[in-house]
Amino acid sequence: MLEPLEFRIAQSLQTALKGITVAGGFHYDLAGTAVKLDPNHEAGDLIPGANPPFGPPRPFVLLDLSEPDVFEYGQANEVIVLTPFTVVWVHDSDVADDDSLTKTYFRGLADVEKALAADITRGALASDTRVLNRQMREAEGREVWALVSGQVRSHRTYGAPNG
Repeated sequence: MLEPLEFRIAQSLQTALKGITVAGGFHYDLAGTAVKLDPNHEAGDLIPGANPPFGPPRPFVLLDLSEPDVFEYGQANEVIVLTPFTVVWVHDSDVADDDSLTKTYFRGLADVEKALAADITRGALASDTRVLNRQMREAEGREVWALVSGQVRSHRTYGAPNG
């Protein structure tokens, strides 16, 4: 049996983000293990002081799917499911460089947007993937958090969540 459509879409988002590499034309390399669907799974590996002597992977990404879906009903049991997501992209900036925090933030945003836009249909699972807003946060004056909120629009039959 197929997994639910929305889970396959989440996996597609994760796969797209795992594709962020300098060789692929992005600003940064993301280790495949640094893209998490479940922020609690091996999250200790992502905090400072973890994984000595190398430290935690940077940048890393958390894919937050905790916001509620929206169902729009059509005729003949057709439903459009709007699945919101937030990509939380985290990297360290160089406190000795005045431009580093802002440059790191905008490079992170660019990498996330490029990865998401490479296939807006999520492998034909959805009709659209959109970035809705972006926000910067920082921690300890050096850690840059780029939050990219978006939405995936998919179509399916109501009562048939596996597609």
